[in-house]
Amino acid sequence: YPLLIEQLYKSSGIDPEYLICGLLSLNSEINNHSIEWAQTMPKTVRWEAKILSSELLQKNYPHINTNAFQQGLLLPTIAQVRNPRLLQSLLKTLSTFPNITLLENQTVQPLQPSTQRKITQLTTVQEKINCDQVILCSGAWSAPLLQPLLGYALPIKPVLGQMLVMHPKKFLFNSIILHKDHYLIPRKDGRILVGSTLENCQFKKTTTASAKEKLFSIAQYICPELAHASIEAQWAGLRPYAPEGIPYIGRLSDYDNVWMNAGHFRNGLTLAPASSGLLADLLLNRKPKLDPTPYDPNRNHQG
Repeated sequence: YPLLIEQLYKSSGIDPEYLICGLLSLNSEINNHSIEWAQTMPKTVRWEAKILSSELLQKNYPHINTNAFQQGLLLPTIAQVRNPRLLQSLLKTLSTFPNITLLENQTVQPLQPSTQRKITQLTTVQEKINCDQVILCSGAWSAPLLQPLLGYALPIKPVLGQMLVMHPKKFLFNSIILHKDHYLIPRKDGRILVGSTLENCQFKKTTTASAKEKLFSIAQYICPELAHASIEAQWAGLRPYAPEGIPYIGRLSDYDNVWMNAGHFRNGLTLAPASSGLLADLLLNRKPKLDPTPYDPNRNHQG
């Protein structure tokens, strides 16, 4: 990520705000096994982890609800990036490449079967597009787009997640705060991202008052001073859930030129550079930097 951010910032002039801020996990079950687990990670990604006692929590994170949380696991090398700015930077960079054409706001029709093991044309509402290779990276919509082509539905399903942005009057903490499935992410400008819900709503992508109330309540529980912070925005997105949380990256076995990169669930932003690199290696017939077998798109289909 650091190299990617450096390249995008230099080419676009838009700062994606990559920041090594650390992550504090608040959990009553944290113990030395957490440290031992962290030390099993490869050296290139090993997390420097340490347990913070109640006293250290109070000293280093005075705005956290230490009545509710007696200890925490700090992972100081965890980083964050501001995803809207990352996408703006990426789009501006891509627009400078003469061999890349971006067609935005076009609805792609489901891929239709071919007897020749190749898809030579994509169809949108506006036009037909000739293609040599097809890479499907359409998140939660991947299964319906592929079903006519495969004859079966990939087990990728949409999971709705709602989030808030809050703007406290002062900086409250610098690290990402994690409690169970919820998190607070402090941005450089002082805003705090509050996430998130997990809801099975098919493809219905709407915000609700109940989710807003729930997330606001969780934010206050973790950091009581957020009770006085304004809520600037609420939005919803669809996460593409794949079995065991493992994405599909690679070529579809029945076709020579159809590839996919989807099913990352809640880790799409985190895994984006690595999963794109793996797909590029496979597509260009290069030796991949990691074993692609666990991500095989054909792994859940027998026969």
